[in-house]
Amino acid sequence: MRIVLLNGSPKTGKNNSQYFLDTLEKIIKPGPVHDSEAEHSIVHIRLGREKDILNDPDAIKSLTGCETLVIGFPLYVDGIPSHLLRNLEKMEDLFKRMPHKPHVYGIVNNGFYEGVQCTLALQMLGHWCMHCQLNWYGGLGIGSGEMLGNLDSVPPGHGPKKSFGTGMNTLAGAIISGTALEPIFITPEFPRFLYSFMGNLGWKVTARQNKVSLRKQY
Repeated sequence: MRIVLLNGSPKTGKNNSQYFLDTLEKIIKPGPVHDSEAEHSIVHIRLGREKDILNDPDAIKSLTGCETLVIGFPLYVDGIPSHLLRNLEKMEDLFKRMPHKPHVYGIVNNGFYEGVQCTLALQMLGHWCMHCQLNWYGGLGIGSGEMLGNLDSVPPGHGPKKSFGTGMNTLAGAIISGTALEPIFITPEFPRFLYSFMGNLGWKVTARQNKVSLRKQY
């Protein structure tokens, strides 16, 4: 199976969208989680803020030859980041001309505690698939993405990543079997009040590092 993992994060360095796509790749490949002898050819495409995907011949070749497309991106104002949206619009004619239509899944992460905050973004991705005549097969909405993406010492399926691991395994199983799934919304096994406290503490630390006053300026 030829799978393309498209990272729609505006960041070019380390980012949570890449972590979630990397996690999915590890599960899809044959191993103890899925006892499959099928070979999966997986290609990563990273957009970044400035990239025009139509100017990348290798990316176009991968997209036109894939059987499954997984689009991962961070939630921006309850929707799709503008640079990713522009590239999706540019890809419309490309996909409409393709004789075979890949299955499309989405992985949307956000900084809110609840994964359900990603509902509208997943629906937007589904409408784009309908417009491009692609097969929308559902996906994941991941809450507390910044925390989950930075807990490197905790493996998926354990501790605060318990439901995250379950959701990723379900998504990987759907991809391998070529089946659709209802959107899965993931909220970490972690107290909400502690998540809020850590988030408030985090932005204050960042503000001090950037020499920004915590007091109101008039």
